[in-house]
Amino acid sequence: TRLLAEFVGGCGAGRCYCAIEPNGDVLPCVFMPIRVGNVREKSFLEIWRGSSVLNDLRDRSRLKGHCGECEYRCACGGCRARAYGYFGDYHMPDPGCINNLEYWKQLKRGFSHD
Repeated sequence: TRLLAEFVGGCGAGRCYCAIEPNGDVLPCVFMPIRVGNVREKSFLEIWRGSSVLNDLRDRSRLKGHCGECEYRCACGGCRARAYGYFGDYHMPDPGCINNLEYWKQLKRGFSHD
């Protein structure tokens, strides 16, 4: 069941899908602007299997904070693109998750102009 959840549940960026831009650049997700290769330079299979970023995204044991400790880590994993967008690190917890209240508070403090 866990093996199945690793590939069917939650964020599929770099695990179940990726994005290929018109110029051939391969991204883990349409919402994650990290170039992992280019299909005009390497085969898609080489990029899919050999990209350190894609392999990193597939390893949910590397997730930080609540997502790394969450009992639903394998079935969900949070949105890695949203974590990257907010924190610049796709291993950080998904701030869109209701279980990440502490990170919502951190974000609010960051945007406050006291």
